[in-house]
Amino acid sequence: QDGFNMLLRRHGGSKRNSLLRWCQSRTQGYKNIDITNFSSSWADGLAFCAVYHSYLPSHISYSTLAPENKRENLGLAFKTGEAVGIGRTLTVEEMLRADGPNWQRVLGYVESIYRHFE
Repeated sequence: QDGFNMLLRRHGGSKRNSLLRWCQSRTQGYKNIDITNFSSSWADGLAFCAVYHSYLPSHISYSTLAPENKRENLGLAFKTGEAVGIGRTLTVEEMLRADGPNWQRVLGYVESIYRHFE
């Protein structure tokens, strides 16, 4: 809880904006990553993989991933999270919906990643 409160203070108090900035800083320099929201920026799975890779480089071979392999990227990210104890609160199917994922559910999952590692 303290780490999360520090994050909120550092980035102005909004959970959404604070987590967005945290994600942007964790994934800076990663190929094919431009996180600007909690919906389309995560839809190909690469943002999740990059965040996990930034903590667990031996779990994900990021350089071999491609944006067009959405289903595989998402599956890998969610399995990696489960392997370290982060519950799978999103499904590959909901991330691949034609109208995009529910941003609040993506935000909730990203928050659980933050709380696990920070």
